[in-house]
Amino acid sequence: VGKVRHDQRALEALARADGLTGLFNRRAFEAALEVECARARRSRSPLSVAYLDIDHFKRINSQAGHAAGDQVLRQLALAIGEAIRAHVDGGFRLGGDEFALLLPSSTKEQTEVVVARIRSFCTDRDPLWAVGAIDISAGVVEFDPDETPQELLRRSDAAMYLQKESRRPSRV
Repeated sequence: VGKVRHDQRALEALARADGLTGLFNRRAFEAALEVECARARRSRSPLSVAYLDIDHFKRINSQAGHAAGDQVLRQLALAIGEAIRAHVDGGFRLGGDEFALLLPSSTKEQTEVVVARIRSFCTDRDPLWAVGAIDISAGVVEFDPDETPQELLRRSDAAMYLQKESRRPSRV
C-alpha cells in the first residue's frame, strides 16, 4: 500500500511539472490560481500575476536551432526560480515560450521588481539575452476581488501583448 501511494504521488507530481524546465505546468497554474484568488479574496491581501512571453523566440529556434531554444527556456526557468520566494510564489511554464508568475501577498509594483530581477539574471548569464537578441514581455496585474481567476489571467495576457506591441518598432 505504501509503494502504491508513493507511486501515485510521483505520478501526480509528474502531471503538474514541465519536463524541460522543471517548473510547474499550465494544469498546476490553473489549480494554484483558483486557490490563490480565493485566499486573496478571503484575506483581502494582494495577489499579482505576471504573464511572460519570450520576444523573438521563434527566430532563435529557426536560426540557432531547437537546442538553443531549449537553453533559452531553461535559462528563463532558472531565473524565475532565483527571483521568486520559495514555497510562497509560483513559477509556471504555460506552454511554448509562455510563462506565468503567481505571487501571493505581492502588489503589482513588487511583482514588476521580480520581473526586472528575472531580466537582469538572464542578461547577466546568457549572451543571447545580453545582446538583446531576446527579451521578455510581461503583463503584470494585481487581482481585483470582484473578478474571476480567468478574468485575472485574461487581463495579464492582454497586458503582456500591450507591452509586446509597445516595444516593437513602429511601421511607417
